Amino acid sequence: MFALSDLSNFTGSENIYRYMGGAVFTDGIKFLMTNGAHWLASDAMIACKMVPKLRGQEFISIKAKVKEGKVTVKYDDGNGKVLFTQKYDGTDLPGDLNLYFENNTLMLTSER
Repeated sequence: MFALSDLSNFTGSENIYRYMGGAVFTDGIKFLMTNGAHWLASDAMIACKMVPKLRGQEFISIKAKVKEGKVTVKYDDGNGKVLFTQKYDGTDLPGDLNLYFENNTLMLTSER
């Protein structure tokens, strides 16, 4: 697993990686995926491509909130309007995490 402070190393991305359904992701997301949060990144890309309220949105803010070993992931339009929510009964995330899905690309907020 990683520490949230590890994510501060990612500002922009030198590489883009392809995922199923035509979504792509950045170096920071690859780091998450190889360090224990593959489930979050893959579920986010799948949701953004498949959930009717999310599909076709140019920008989606993804907020994972951890509480008592559980996590709630809310997808909103960037202005606080929640479009979709997922809940997980268990998580090993070290804390709250925010991501963006913009123009078909999943990224850390620091990579925008």
